[in-house]
Amino acid sequence: MKADQASDVLNLQAGQNWKTEKNNVEIVRVGRLVAQYRFVTNRKKTSIKVEDVTVIQNYLSRNRGILV
Repeated sequence: MKADQASDVLNLQAGQNWKTEKNNVEIVRVGRLVAQYRFVTNRKKTSIKVEDVTVIQNYLSRNRGILV
């Protein structure tokens, strides 16, 4: 992962769309500790999920997430 992509993962913001190898992730809202997100596959959106910010950041890093 490039250095600029790593800094992007650390700065999650609402409205960001991330492309990964498996599917796309849309960040809905970001709080201090938790964030709301949803998976987007083939133009279908799943329900909104809530997870710790660090978990989402780790997921994006492991799956080579690219900010679209």
